[in-house]
Amino acid sequence: MKNNLRNILSFIVIVILIGNLYFIYNLKSYIVSLDLKEVKNKVENLEKENKQLYETVVSLESYINPNNKTYDDGEYVGEAKGYKSNIKVSVSVKDNKISDVKVISHDDTPSFTDKTIEVIPKEIVNKQSTDIDVVSGATLTSKGILDAVNNALK
Repeated sequence: MKNNLRNILSFIVIVILIGNLYFIYNLKSYIVSLDLKEVKNKVENLEKENKQLYETVVSLESYINPNNKTYDDGEYVGEAKGYKSNIKVSVSVKDNKISDVKVISHDDTPSFTDKTIEVIPKEIVNKQSTDIDVVSGATLTSKGILDAVNNALK
């Protein structure tokens, strides 16, 4: 009888131990899954914040450094006031960059405009921007070309 009681008690203890081990294992898995869910949520939030930060940086970069502007490919025409007359330009964009700038028409004094028409378009293409220095002695013509290019690229 004592052996039967001992066997029954041993069986009950073993069942309780197995139950406890099963519970502890499941609890551990549950805790790990909670931690993983929490980590996953934190990672997703960080990814969202990172994306927002990246967009802000890109926006600030384009504001601070306008040379990073890209344009749609094509041919554009713009016009603006020069010294005596309107200046009309043609702007070519290839691979999202300014590839060529030509002065199509103007009635400004040739002695003032010849150098300007040669220098300003090249500088615009080289710097990919109209944020360049004007030609001394032909300020209004220079500004007219720059404004016409800006108007073309609007």
